[in-house]
Amino acid sequence: MNFEKIQKLKNTSPQEKDELLNRYFISKNIILISNLPEELYSKEHLYQKKYLGQYGHIIQILFDKNNKNNKSIIVQFDTNNQSALAVLFLDNLLIKNNQRLKVSYFITKYCYKSPIQSPISKIKN
Repeated sequence: MNFEKIQKLKNTSPQEKDELLNRYFISKNIILISNLPEELYSKEHLYQKKYLGQYGHIIQILFDKNNKNNKSIIVQFDTNNQSALAVLFLDNLLIKNNQRLKVSYFITKYCYKSPIQSPISKIKN
């Protein structure tokens, strides 16, 4: 986010800030992948060119350690185009035993207190 946008947010009225807090935003370079098989649930596999690495440069991968049944990850790509390719080719992909991947853009609530941070930085590793 550039300096002008940050200054504009600082000058926003409390009512406008409250309205922003009730909005959700799509992070177009960040995707959520669910129903990941156990054998692929590791960074070593996912960064490889034959897995997620084929869609572009991966900045980071975060694992959902709270949900033991549904293996989910959040992947941040370098560009929007790279994440769009991953969503396009991976969503609803049949992987094994009639199990399909669920892939979508990452949706986050707006946070005006720290506009410089990426939404993905608020999720625990």
